[in-house]
Amino acid sequence: MSQVTDAFEDLSHSLRVLLEADDKAHRQGFLQLDRSEAVGNIEAAVARVMNAFLSPYDALGKEAGQDLIDWYQTAELATILALKNARHHNHSRKITSMRKRQRSWAKWKCTS
Repeated sequence: MSQVTDAFEDLSHSLRVLLEADDKAHRQGFLQLDRSEAVGNIEAAVARVMNAFLSPYDALGKEAGQDLIDWYQTAELATILALKNARHHNHSRKITSMRKRQRSWAKWKCTS
């Protein structure tokens, strides 16, 4: 298999895991049972998708020797790249996880 095929298979698997985490949280009621865990599962799946998203980007550049897709001229692709880069270069910790926000909200709600 080529690097491009492997990269797209990893991305599709990550998207399936995200779909399953969302389904389990919403349709199967896990969000009501254990909100923190459900949010954490969705967030981990989103992070996995964002990481897997860059694999086709790198593989296409290596195998084709040139960019077949202008990633920054396509709004959806550019948005995902920008989000991935923002999370990756989050030195000031301004981007926090949904799970951390949910936990701090729950603590605040219990004390007020």
